[in-house]
Amino acid sequence: MNMPKNGNAAKLPSQFKNIQKLVDDVYRNSTSPWVVTYSGGKDSSVVLDMFLRSAKKYPDGKHIYVVSNNTRVESPLVIGQLEKMHKILRRYIEAEGLKVSVHMTEPPLYDSFWVNLIGKGYPAPNQMFRWCTSRLKIDPTSAFIDRTIGNKDLMMSVGTRAAESASRKRNIDKHSVSEFFSTHTTRQNTQIFMPIRYLTDDDVWEYLASVTPPWGGDYMDLINLYREAYGGECPVVADASALSQPSCGERSPRFGCWTCTLVKDDSSLQGLIASGYMNLKPLYDFRNWLVETRDDITTRLPFNRQGQTRYKNGLLVYGPYRLEHRLEILTKLMTVQKTVGANLILDQEIDLIHDLWEEDRVFFQRYIGVRIPLNKFDESEFVTF
Repeated sequence: MNMPKNGNAAKLPSQFKNIQKLVDDVYRNSTSPWVVTYSGGKDSSVVLDMFLRSAKKYPDGKHIYVVSNNTRVESPLVIGQLEKMHKILRRYIEAEGLKVSVHMTEPPLYDSFWVNLIGKGYPAPNQMFRWCTSRLKIDPTSAFIDRTIGNKDLMMSVGTRAAESASRKRNIDKHSVSEFFSTHTTRQNTQIFMPIRYLTDDDVWEYLASVTPPWGGDYMDLINLYREAYGGECPVVADASALSQPSCGERSPRFGCWTCTLVKDDSSLQGLIASGYMNLKPLYDFRNWLVETRDDITTRLPFNRQGQTRYKNGLLVYGPYRLEHRLEILTKLMTVQKTVGANLILDQEIDLIHDLWEEDRVFFQRYIGVRIPLNKFDESEFVTF
């Protein structure tokens, strides 16, 4: 792995110094509070790093809210790393007296992944029915902003980069109003700032491998997490002599929910398992089973949750999962939970799931004339944590 020792900002290439100056200038001249989104991944780490440097340089700047999402179905390693970083950040911010606060959002119980999938019977998400992103990430962040900032003008900084993918570049170009700013799709009084818009994957890794974080130490835990998610092979390009090697970012897996069925295969879980995290194998197998059974019409009802039958292009549009399949999903999930020894679903979620099952069964029988028997889920067979 071709990687330098941690350097300092004075030795950084001019493009990083220019971006830091951009962040400094935008932050210093802003008249509105900031939300800096932070997933704990490589891109958001670069943005947060730069904003903390600006906050220390300009103590009279506006407040910065560092906001992360815990979807409650994050990869255990990823959420563990994120929670550790929140503790480090809070200690650093308090010690330095910065006008920065760190927050973790979660979806409300009725919008959780398991309540929607198992309770309401929503089929596992796909590109045509992507019900998860708004409920697990966007809506909780919006609710946080509404509670803390309200309808005031707001600046939001994200780690979005054009080099991530062709579709990401198209989306950035579509909403851009200037080189580094874009419009928010739902909040008219919010500006989106994209300071690393033009950085490549190699640029991101070079920065993380070359700087000492504002709080000290290095970014080796983050770099190693990506390396392991790549199956143990992930060189960091840190100088011109190494440009012939693939960097972590060039083909690096994207971290996200371990239940994600929007992608064909979860390369990050695969890589972590290949790196020796065999305790993640049951999660990987369960996620693949969700994909395999998603479009099996024998698991789906021929009408939606309102009892309506829909057709598209002359073909029946199947509705939510049948109650017996929802029971099967929950039973398999609890088996996985017992196997891995981690709390994958809350007791409160199970209670709400039972309530939704009963509501659906009563509705289907009373208004549609369809009687759906269902055995009670026996929680006594499983260990809770």
